[in-house]
Amino acid sequence: MKAISASQAVSLYGEAKRKNYAFQQFLARSDRPDWQDLGKLLMVCASWLHLREWLETGDSKLVRANFCKKHLICRPCAVRRGGRNLAVYLAKAAQIEENNKNFVAGLLTLTVKNGEDLRERFNHLGDAWRTLSKHVSRVRKGGRGKSELAKIAGGVRAVEVTYGKGGWHPHFHAFVFLEDYIDQAKLSEEWQRVTGDSFIVGIQRVTGGVQGGMSEVFKYALKFSELKNEQLIHAFEVLGGRRLLNAWGCFYGVKEPDLDCDDDLDQAGEFRDFVARWSWENLAYHIDFKPFAKDK
Repeated sequence: MKAISASQAVSLYGEAKRKNYAFQQFLARSDRPDWQDLGKLLMVCASWLHLREWLETGDSKLVRANFCKKHLICRPCAVRRGGRNLAVYLAKAAQIEENNKNFVAGLLTLTVKNGEDLRERFNHLGDAWRTLSKHVSRVRKGGRGKSELAKIAGGVRAVEVTYGKGGWHPHFHAFVFLEDYIDQAKLSEEWQRVTGDSFIVGIQRVTGGVQGGMSEVFKYALKFSELKNEQLIHAFEVLGGRRLLNAWGCFYGVKEPDLDCDDDLDQAGEFRDFVARWSWENLAYHIDFKPFAKDK
């Protein structure tokens, strides 16, 4: 995957900061000091972007920035985290495909029934996954029983949380490599036995290429545009610190990259560094072409 250019970075993070403004103001006007502190973090997040341009090729990219790492409630961090994760998992997928030509790429969705208690629904989803995973592990080792998910050689899954009729709706989206195609009806029956209340599942082949399929997994964990401010901060308080991204099987062991610094800076040739600084007055970045100095 080709890294986004410096101009793309300025555009993406600028749009994300503008969209974060209303929520940031909601936190700042709160009578809760902890929410006010979060608002301050969001205000400072991505306030400067260190960019690099290679003079001979014209290639450019983001080198580092000051991200707050609150990706559940911060749009710039959600954008950055999604892009960085997509890059490392695409590299791993290419390696897996090279060694396993018979694997089929797929997208898996597992849901649970909506409920008003987000913590309980999130725990219910996680417990069901762990129960089924133990069964799948036994089946793949030659134990008794069957499981449609045993046809998965490995995958990476992420939690997405929305709110709709009946309350909170946490669910899994996963990119998977299949050794054999899954029967959706059988998977639905299997998932309902494990959850006791949920049968809605999805499995489909990836037809638009691995990158398009993986992009679905690494989208925002919370639907910013669909959640009210009060719902967004509640979800952050319930899910903050919880692991929302997991890999297993042939994808196991991929390390989640750091948000602040890019590690793909090995391009040869002369370059110039510059800084994009955020202006709240103009709600836009201002480009400073003076050389970037780490000690400033």
